[in-house]
Amino acid sequence: MRRIFWILSLTVYAIALLVYMLSPTASFIIALVYTPIFIIGINDMKQTTHAVRRNFPIIGNLRYFFELIRPEIQQYFVESNTTGVPINRNLRSVVYQRAKKVLQTQPFGTQEDVYEEGNEWVCHSMYPTPVEEGFDRILVGGPQCKQPYNCSRLNISAMSYGSLSKNAVMALN
Repeated sequence: MRRIFWILSLTVYAIALLVYMLSPTASFIIALVYTPIFIIGINDMKQTTHAVRRNFPIIGNLRYFFELIRPEIQQYFVESNTTGVPINRNLRSVVYQRAKKVLQTQPFGTQEDVYEEGNEWVCHSMYPTPVEEGFDRILVGGPQCKQPYNCSRLNISAMSYGSLSKNAVMALN
């Protein structure tokens, strides 16, 4: 690659000399643009700390430039809104909106794979099965019980260790 650098450099300067015969201004512009690139290439070949820059003058610098912008490339072009680590873009946007005291709303639907292992939900049926009379409640207490209780199969429990009162839980049940 170093040999290619020398060949290209000599070629560019030879072209600049040929262009000088036709237009000295254009030749000056070519030399003005290419001379800083040539100096960077010479510095790359002389330095001893980075083998990539030493063996690949000029284009070896691209590696370090892409390493510098790698997080942005990853964030904007590679990862989706739901695959960020340690926190994905969807959750991060919720945090930002709450910090700004802005209501966080999502338009219809989800961006997550709801069929993925571990996701559970209840589907609404267009044609629900009729429930038999008495099937929705269970009698708690046998014949010896003085006050048997007819409780619902679906119950609401207290939230946050008592944030709902006993009467509210009974009303919801």
